Amino acid sequence: MKYYIVRQPSDPKIMGVRDGGSQAEIDRKGFIDKSNYDRFNEKFFDFKKQSFWEILEEGIPDLEFTLECVKLREGAKITDFLSYYPNLYFGGKFLLSEKAFNILTQFNLPKYKCFPAKLIADQKSYQYKLLFTPVIANNINFHETTFFTGNKLRGKKFFHLNSLEEFKRKKDIDIFQTDKVVFNRLFNKNLDYFISIVSIPTIFISERLKAAIEENSLTGLSVLEDATPSIEIQQ
Repeated sequence: MKYYIVRQPSDPKIMGVRDGGSQAEIDRKGFIDKSNYDRFNEKFFDFKKQSFWEILEEGIPDLEFTLECVKLREGAKITDFLSYYPNLYFGGKFLLSEKAFNILTQFNLPKYKCFPAKLIADQKSYQYKLLFTPVIANNINFHETTFFTGNKLRGKKFFHLNSLEEFKRKKDIDIFQTDKVVFNRLFNKNLDYFISIVSIPTIFISERLKAAIEENSLTGLSVLEDATPSIEIQQ
């Protein structure tokens, strides 16, 4: 199985925004039930609360909310994969149109939870979905997975770590990136969409999901080939 990285396109002709930012913003003022926004914010964005840090390995969050008001920014275009602020960074970087959601959920995904979202644009509303998928924290061969500091201009210094616990400790005190993620034989090779804890917020999709996205002309995603980090699955 070959995997590709997907990201938000940078082309203003596709996104409508020229500052590299998101196409839409969650607006608490537009929520009839402000507690909907507060539950979303507390669970995913309040860095001072332990629940924010626990969400990485908690799995599916045990809460319900509706994003009642997501306003399209001036000039932004409506796409099937819609970037929004503040986004989940991990697990739910895009809002999905009904078309995108229906296609994506035909494929093999990690366990997920769907939250309704209402996009407001030009005094019209559009139904979107926030698809939350927990990051994959298991089945990583850390001895083979490669990390690095630096960059192409200054040079890269590569290194390995021994465990998830060591990864977390180093992440708390240092800034580094992942060059290659190596999964062991227990990794689910049938997954078509996932995020790894060592490569947040990078989203990986399979070759067959890439084909479906292109065949159905889904907009709002840029599919990258041979991008960093790469994926290797042990046989």
